[in-house]
Amino acid sequence: MQDSNAKKTEKQGQKGNRVGGGFLEKLINILELPQEVMLGTPKMVLTGNNRLLVENCRGIVEFEKQKIRLSTLDGFVKIQGEYLSIKEISRENVIIIGEINSLEFVK
Repeated sequence: MQDSNAKKTEKQGQKGNRVGGGFLEKLINILELPQEVMLGTPKMVLTGNNRLLVENCRGIVEFEKQKIRLSTLDGFVKIQGEYLSIKEISRENVIIIGEINSLEFVK
């Protein structure tokens, strides 16, 4: 029984040292720092259904008029709609315009 508890504690300790999954994330939350700045977490701002800003984008994986897929640190962002286009793109940010029908985060 003690062996089982020791393994749990050991796993929790390892988890607590993971970047973004333990100590650092807790510290960022306590200090109320923005995760998108400190951890590179993607931030998405949808304005109506015709403009989407994605911050901390790692790249464009797929681009069609009806579907755009972006890579982020935490997975992929899939945007589906009509007449989709990329209005602006910078090193880490992308602005997509068009008729956005769905926004999906895929790990």
